[in-house]
Amino acid sequence: MSLVWLRILLITLSVCAFEVIVVASDIGGEESLVPEVLSTGLLSFDWVEGERSFSFSADPEFRLLHVQYVGGSIVYSTSYSLYADGRLLIQLSDPGGNRQVLNTYERQLSFEEVEDLLGLVVYAGFIESSREQIHERMKAARGPALPRGSDSPDMVITVNLESYRAPGRMVPAPATNRLILHDPSVYSERYPEISEIQSLATLQKVLHQYFTAKKKER
Repeated sequence: MSLVWLRILLITLSVCAFEVIVVASDIGGEESLVPEVLSTGLLSFDWVEGERSFSFSADPEFRLLHVQYVGGSIVYSTSYSLYADGRLLIQLSDPGGNRQVLNTYERQLSFEEVEDLLGLVVYAGFIESSREQIHERMKAARGPALPRGSDSPDMVITVNLESYRAPGRMVPAPATNRLILHDPSVYSERYPEISEIQSLATLQKVLHQYFTAKKKER
């Protein structure tokens, strides 16, 4: 059987099964993304960069990313919740014990923006990281004394993935990670070689830009 007829047969079988395999390739520096149609009729997506790949739930109520700032000299506690349908919920809360919500903003992100936010931390190795590991690398790079901004808060970040393939592994699996790190913007200039710090500092900037733009709309 010729290669052409073999390809036609494979495509026909795929269509009959209502499945489209996700392919992420780097051709000419551009990534090709194909949505996967699941048996439920929902869509999920997958990206590959280097040895890592991930996909996220199509459930619109599934929270993919949560970032909150606590401690330090803050007037209010800011939290960001990113859902699978692209909703970014921004809440300002009383930093005191009652955690009363003072204001809420909502912004709708595009698929590309969701991809960028998740890929920013996932491809930097966030899923495999812990605060202890990052601190050890910081000490090895610049000595035991860790800089700390006295007025800066801690960043609490949680990422939830429907599936994740780690480097060196062939089979993807559900993955989640929660990390507490002192304000990454305090560390970013001092530790340019630590990818997790750089990615979290960039994430801070992007989220703050979304927040600032949303406030201007009111």
